[in-house]
Parts: sequence; C-alpha cells; structure tokens
Amino acid sequence: MLLRIWWLITLLLTALGLVMGGAHVLELPARMQYEPQLYLRVTSTLYRFFGLVGGPLQVLALLFSIGLVWFIRARAAFRSTLVGTLSLALSLLLWFSR
Repeated sequence: MLLRIWWLITLLLTALGLVMGGAHVLELPARMQYEPQLYLRVTSTLYRFFGLVGGPLQVLALLFSIGLVWFIRARAAFRSTLVGTLSLALSLLLWFSR
C-alpha cells in the first residue's frame, strides 16, 4: 500500500513539475512575436510564480522518484523507473544550467 501511495505522489509531483515547461514551449511562438518591451513586461509579471512553485516541485519530484527507485530495487520495473529518474534529474540539471 505504501508503495502505491509513493508511486502516486511521485507521478503527481512529476506531472505538475513538467507541465510548466510544456506551457513555456506552447507559448513560445506567440511570445517570439512580441516587441522587446512587451516581452519583458509579460515574462516578468506573468511567470513570476513559475520558478517559485516549479523549482520546488521538480526537486520534490526528483526526491520522490529516487525514493521510488529505492523501494522497487528488487522488482521488474526497476530499470524503467531508474531511467525515468535519471531523465528527470537531467531535465532539472539542464534547467539549472541555462
């Protein structure tokens, strides 16, 4: 039961964290057509909470994902969960490196 709850929390945190990046990608074509002053005003006000909320969500998702890898280390889904965790860590590393 604990494993199922842990898995659900991991999935929810990961989805919430990754949806913010998806929103940026979907909005990019429209934002690229803005004048520089409008772009600066929009991005500094509209996305104020993306880093404040999205950063901790991504870190929590990674921590829960690492915990999930630990919980299922002796099961068949270990490799796929490990690959997913490493991918999540890579996405977070890429976000910090920009």
